[in-house]
Amino acid sequence: DSNSEVAGDHLRVIADFLPSPIFYCDRSRVCRYVNPAGAEWHGRTTEDLVGKDIGEFIEDGLVEILRERHTRVLAGETLKFEESRVFEGDTTRRVQTEYVPHKTGDGSVVGFFVLLTDVTEQYRTKMEAKDAAEQLRMISNAVPAQISFLDRNRRFVMVNSTAAEWFARDPEDIVGRKVDEFFGPKFSEKTNKLVDKVMSGERVDYQSNYTFPDGVSRALDMTYIPIVRADGSIDGYIVLAYDVTEFKRVEDGLRLLATTDSLTGVLNRRRFLEVCNEEIVRARRY
Repeated sequence: DSNSEVAGDHLRVIADFLPSPIFYCDRSRVCRYVNPAGAEWHGRTTEDLVGKDIGEFIEDGLVEILRERHTRVLAGETLKFEESRVFEGDTTRRVQTEYVPHKTGDGSVVGFFVLLTDVTEQYRTKMEAKDAAEQLRMISNAVPAQISFLDRNRRFVMVNSTAAEWFARDPEDIVGRKVDEFFGPKFSEKTNKLVDKVMSGERVDYQSNYTFPDGVSRALDMTYIPIVRADGSIDGYIVLAYDVTEFKRVEDGLRLLATTDSLTGVLNRRRFLEVCNEEIVRARRY
């Protein structure tokens, strides 16, 4: 009717001004409408494309693939794909393609719409972020320290290979689990105040000794770093743990050598005088 024709004209005007290509094809895959953006992407005019089989202006490598998709959309299925395609002028675009069946009132399919959206920039940003994340993972795995990312609920989000080794688990077996599952609830009780500090935005450094699931007791230099988002919110924290067991052993050995006689094992003169001075100070205080 006249109302439908007016509505159709309005939609056509809107589609003509959209920056994304829009095609409409009948059941024979003949193009019955294409907006200017669609014609431009293919290096043609709208008059060049309307009335042509859609296969005539599609790159050769996609003809069979698109034919299979057209069969599916003409069967009533709505489809969405994302892929890289080469258009006029050897322009490569990352394109999200949607196929929408055109159904009449009785449900029969008389054609289909094709909507193309250029997502090249979003895809590039996503891939750059993915590459950066992979580089960060490679760096973290090369660091001889435990690196863990935890969320607000003290659940592991990511661990490096050193952490996986200390926990005697594959990284996939650690991610998603809570700290309690490895150290028990008493550990959380002891470190709750530290976590509260880091979740308030404060960096926390301390030293401690832990016996890990691999059975090894380690002296650790621990650092908790809050993960601060752009809006200032904190939704987790990073744990850096350096194994200083050997350093502590050497330090204790050097301290022993510096304060005792190597032959008898008793305090040497220097340490003896230090102890005497400490006792004199204590005696005077009390």
